[in-house]
Amino acid sequence: MNIDFQRKFGGEIIVVRQRARKPTRVSDNGTLELADCGRARSRLRAIVAVCVLAVHSLILPGPVMADERMPIELLAAAVEQQLSSITSLDVEYVYTWEPDELLVQHRGAKTKEREAEWAEQGDWRLLEEFLPTSPRRLAAAHVFDGEKGYHYNVPSRPGRAEMPPRLHISGEIGAAYQVAVIPAYLIGRRLSSTDLSLFDAMRLTTAVEVGAEAIDGNDCYRVEVKFSTRGQPLKLVAYLDPSHDYLPARIAMAYDTDELRSKGPHQVWDMTDFMRVRDAADGKERWFPRVATLTQAIGGTYVLLMKSVKINETLERKHFRVDVPDGTIVTDSFAPEGQEQWVVGGPAAAQRLVKRAAEQVKSALKQNANTDVTEIDARPLRRSRTRWLLAGVFVAFGAAVLFWIRSR
Repeated sequence: MNIDFQRKFGGEIIVVRQRARKPTRVSDNGTLELADCGRARSRLRAIVAVCVLAVHSLILPGPVMADERMPIELLAAAVEQQLSSITSLDVEYVYTWEPDELLVQHRGAKTKEREAEWAEQGDWRLLEEFLPTSPRRLAAAHVFDGEKGYHYNVPSRPGRAEMPPRLHISGEIGAAYQVAVIPAYLIGRRLSSTDLSLFDAMRLTTAVEVGAEAIDGNDCYRVEVKFSTRGQPLKLVAYLDPSHDYLPARIAMAYDTDELRSKGPHQVWDMTDFMRVRDAADGKERWFPRVATLTQAIGGTYVLLMKSVKINETLERKHFRVDVPDGTIVTDSFAPEGQEQWVVGGPAAAQRLVKRAAEQVKSALKQNANTDVTEIDARPLRRSRTRWLLAGVFVAFGAAVLFWIRSR
């Protein structure tokens, strides 16, 4: 197994939004239920695709030859059959990020390794990242349970004191989830820089199959699609591997403009190794990427290693929750009576935050030799406020009486 760490392609991460087909309703387990006619058409296309591909494999056994072609409609149906048969995914994986030289020089970026879990079912979403410590510690989370979005992070500022973790509650999943590097891209469930899946892109009239090309020793069908999204012309090149159920072995995205076309793809996903995974829907095994590399022109390189993959296993709603530690500052923008804020763990946890903040300030002041650190009680005296207020009232009343006497 060879993993290419060279930055021969590349790309910047751009906001990605997932487009969901309009459901008739959302079931209790979060699964989108489409209209019966839509499901029937989808099943029919999948059956036709499987039959044609089966006949195709019988007539032309063995590996795909370099000069072999297949209609784009059949390739699109094969991809749809793979994607539409997945109703839920739960993947545990480890990723490593190697920043590029620009980020290292100008921002002091360092190699980052995280353990992560990503899950989707219907419109439910979960992405949790953990620090590789023992025991592991939650570093970030983006969760949506169909009603509320939970966004957890631990703010960090290089060279400064550690800040308390924060949890923001809103009514959506948020942009941070949309730009995250997750396994959805490995199978074409989502395409970077677009609102489309791989199947959506292959249904466009600009999609063409341009022949076969070998990727890591496997002959793949090369598909090219040109389209625009949010006013930006893009070119997608996908390499579909028939030896792995027509899953993409490589997906490349490039800006299709005169200025940037010559610079090549800005983002390339390489699925360098596959594994067999049990599908809970029928008990059979299917292919899923085990190792993938994301190479970017700007932003560095990611390597993802799948540790556990669950396909079509029913996930309960409680799975899409985030457990945060005491001392987390919570801001609820979804509260019925307006934004609310509190600290997880109650008054005791809040008091510990205040004490820690005071110690951090005192420590920072002690680093300056010219600073005299003297502890004082800066809390206002409420009784003194009342006395000064009453004194002011009496002074104002006396001044008014004096002015009235002199003016007579």
